Amino acid sequence: MASTNTALANGQEVFGCEKCSKTFPTRKRYHQHMEAHTKPYSCQMCSKNFGRRRTRDLHVQHKHRVVHIRFTCPITGCQFRATRKDNLKQHQYRKHPEQRTLAIKEGYVEEDRIGLDVEKVDNARQATVEDSSLEDIAITNRSALLDAAASGRVTFMETLLEIGIDISVKGDDGSTALHCAARAGQSAAIRFALEKGAQVQELSSKGRTPLHEAILGKHFETVQELMTSGATVDRPSILYAVNLGNANLMTALVKGIDDGSWICPQVMVAVAKSRSAELLRTLLSKTDPDRRRRLWTEALKDAVEHGYIDFIRQMLQGGEVPELSPLLPATAMQFSHIEIVKLLLGQEKLQLSERFDMNGRYHTLLTFAVELGNEDLVQILLADPRVDINRNPNGQSALITAVNKGLSRIVKLLLEHPQISVEQTGYRSQNILIGAVGKGALEIVKLLLDHPSIDVNVEAWRGKSALQLAAAKGSLEIVKLLLDHQNIAVNHRSWCISWLFSCQGAIKTALDFAQENGHQEVADLLLARGALTAAEVEALEQFTEAGVRQSNEEPSIRSKDWELEWTEERGEPEGLCEWNKVVEENMFIAEATPGSEMLLPNDIYSPHDVQYENWC
Repeated sequence: MASTNTALANGQEVFGCEKCSKTFPTRKRYHQHMEAHTKPYSCQMCSKNFGRRRTRDLHVQHKHRVVHIRFTCPITGCQFRATRKDNLKQHQYRKHPEQRTLAIKEGYVEEDRIGLDVEKVDNARQATVEDSSLEDIAITNRSALLDAAASGRVTFMETLLEIGIDISVKGDDGSTALHCAARAGQSAAIRFALEKGAQVQELSSKGRTPLHEAILGKHFETVQELMTSGATVDRPSILYAVNLGNANLMTALVKGIDDGSWICPQVMVAVAKSRSAELLRTLLSKTDPDRRRRLWTEALKDAVEHGYIDFIRQMLQGGEVPELSPLLPATAMQFSHIEIVKLLLGQEKLQLSERFDMNGRYHTLLTFAVELGNEDLVQILLADPRVDINRNPNGQSALITAVNKGLSRIVKLLLEHPQISVEQTGYRSQNILIGAVGKGALEIVKLLLDHPSIDVNVEAWRGKSALQLAAAKGSLEIVKLLLDHQNIAVNHRSWCISWLFSCQGAIKTALDFAQENGHQEVADLLLARGALTAAEVEALEQFTEAGVRQSNEEPSIRSKDWELEWTEERGEPEGLCEWNKVVEENMFIAEATPGSEMLLPNDIYSPHDVQYENWC
């Protein structure tokens, strides 16, 4: 009921809405407004309600029909066409201000336009042959046929065809009468159009067939009728049905596929969203056997990403299962679906040894698990005897990856495996121990040094050993660990190149690196362990070689005086024999045999080793 809230100055009543704060000067305006709240006009094709009949009709025209009435601008040379008459008026006012007073009349509009006046179109839709002649319908024959098909008026369609209208005429969007009938779900109009020769595979300007329009209109019976009449199920048909989420519709479409050569991963993934294993197997059976593994993988990958473990279990249990790519458990790892990983690893057809591309890099399942830093996944894979723990798919094995990422707990798990190899190298022949020293990973260095197969004196590709690298970086704690190893060579010399791809360099020891980089504390520790510089080691070698030559001529015991004379003669500093207790106060060189070689306590290698010569 309207209530009188107040009165205007002239004594007129004001009608106020009981559901909102709006007021109206007349009862008619008030009742029109109330319809916006009650929405008495409902769409017969969906659940929407509207406050005005005209709004409902526009909704039906734009949402449930394919051909929209368009009004052509009457100005010569203008190609503008509007779906609403008021939009056409606004266009004329903005674009043709000098002619904005020109009225929209029949004579101004081209004869092949689809529609004229909105009221005349409404009247034409309700007109029948009995109460109105074709001449009285203010709409072109083409528009009348399309509109009759959409509204299911078969008698009117037949009359239009009798006066010469072609059943294949198209609207502005390329839709035929069959498109219009299919979108509106008019089965009788569809049968009539097909009987009169309508093409069931005709494409509109949007690339849609009548079957597509029937699917988008959610008319299941219409879809079946079109398929029975020869409509071909293609990729858009499946995708439209998947987006609607209608399982019965998808099943009918999949079963109606004759040639599955167009089925692609996109379609498989879309169908997988229905989580129907039977439907997916049916779709897969329509494809070429050579493509089934790839399509199967794409569909399962989508299910793995979303964690649909029940659906995956159904897919793996029934029917023929193609070979499974390691990309599937890798995807489960990436999304932390541990149970799915276990389920996939238990499949006999899983190609566990294959490498796969993930994010632009090749991996094995083990290296990818290490890359993710997931200890649980690493333990699961290490327990599988099929896993090759030392495989190096891209220059980075599982152990090298764990060392580079500083994952000490995973390094420990890998080192405890009986088949682990600590001699493997990574990119640019990077050694595992040297890589850990370079990262400053103290805990990992401890773990590696405790392994019985570790080579503590191995050199990096640019020459440094682990001890030399630690000394150069000033890593005191790591230097202590290395010096405590029983096989460490304190005075190991390396030919270290000065820069990448250079043949220039120098022979250095760990003490040289510590002193050059100003790490005095490290240098003192090395000196306390008997370390020498490269120059000192070379001088000592020359001294011992001279002693061997002399002993070959006159075997005897030479005293410190002889050594000092030799050093003065060679131009070396006094006290050469006092070097860090490496040369004793009286060196005993006796009973030396020709051809013998005198070695220092620490292994001294030639500066021009085989690796460097081959590299140059």
